[in-house]
Amino acid sequence: LDDDSLHQFISNLPLKLQRVSLDLSGSRKLTDASAKNLGIVMGDLPELEALSLELFGIDYIGNSGWNDFAIGLSKAPCLRALTLNGIATIDNEGLKAFTLGLSKTKRLQNLSLDFGSLSDDQTVGDEGVHHLAEAIAPMK
Repeated sequence: LDDDSLHQFISNLPLKLQRVSLDLSGSRKLTDASAKNLGIVMGDLPELEALSLELFGIDYIGNSGWNDFAIGLSKAPCLRALTLNGIATIDNEGLKAFTLGLSKTKRLQNLSLDFGSLSDDQTVGDEGVHHLAEAIAPMK
């Protein structure tokens, strides 16, 4: 799976979807462009309530991609639950940008982020967790 094939697939999803679960694990060719497109398309689904992504083995989505994903996704008017498993390429700055974008979601109630697959050169520490806590605190 690469950027173009993912974009083609998600662009043809029915607008009435309420729950989307995609296992993108091992799709090593996905880049920041995929993350941005995924956020935009999912953000345009008017009835999307829950999004779950499996991301194990994706190595080329960086901080800007996660930021663009969150900004696009924040436009989903009904999004209540977001699960991202296997995030491998984010650090404190990326998490800050991601959570700032995500903080614009209006109805998010359930958030699950799995950083258990961070690559050796990526770390999420106290600073990143602090940014996450600041961003989700106003979500009630």
